[in-house]
Amino acid sequence: MKRITYNGKTQSVRKWSWELGYIDSGVVLGYRIRHWGIERAFETPLPAHGVTLNGQTKTVAQWARELGFRNSAGLVYRLKNWHDIDRALTQPRQVKKKRKS
Repeated sequence: MKRITYNGKTQSVRKWSWELGYIDSGVVLGYRIRHWGIERAFETPLPAHGVTLNGQTKTVAQWARELGFRNSAGLVYRLKNWHDIDRALTQPRQVKKKRKS
């Protein structure tokens, strides 16, 4: 996996993507880096695509971190399929129990 250094910090595109608030696994950031270069890719703001609940607007990635998701995929699924932002953001995350061997 390619690692990117920006402002003295080195990590994978996927981790940078998560940190910068992208809702994918690095696809958009990787595209931006390839076509724009690292500096422009990191410094160009994302289009406004926040999710608002009770007057607070955050990116999907920020909500996912706050709610304890490992990544934003589970929350994206909820938002796409539940059609109820309040429920998607307030219903507790179900943790799968490990089976006993």
